[in-house]
Amino acid sequence: MQKISLKEARLHAGLTQAEVARQIHRGRQTIEAWENGNRIIDTVNFLLLCRIYQIDIDDIFLPCEYV
Repeated sequence: MQKISLKEARLHAGLTQAEVARQIHRGRQTIEAWENGNRIIDTVNFLLLCRIYQIDIDDIFLPCEYV
């Protein structure tokens, strides 16, 4: 599978930023910042998003600031 961004994974899952934020008890702005690479996502939340989006962690492309 081609690597996709957090935003693409969320959209593929049919979810809005607000819906994801509610599920993981974070603000919508936090989801937006993670998707735009303006804030580094921690491992626990990254794994949680992968589970919500039903995607393998190896299939997510993260901005180079994360690496």
